[in-house]
Amino acid sequence: MQLRLELAADVPSPADPLQAALSRVELDNALTALGQAGSPDREVWRLMYIEDRPVAEVAELMGVPPGTVKSRAHRARRLLRAALGGAR
Repeated sequence: MQLRLELAADVPSPADPLQAALSRVELDNALTALGQAGSPDREVWRLMYIEDRPVAEVAELMGVPPGTVKSRAHRARRLLRAALGGAR
């Protein structure tokens, strides 16, 4: 829920209530694609893209090599792109 609020704060509200509802549904679907809160892909995404932490710091926090962080970040981006209907 906290992550959803942080993301929503960065996105301007559409004037049309229907568009606002669709945006919330898209955001929920995208977050669901990353897995449950605390899952490795979602945690890497949160640390790197929400908290703007560097790969080395994320690796240290998660206790994994930097290459693992990079591969999880790549997978998270791919999952989000697919969930939001984007191309490759």
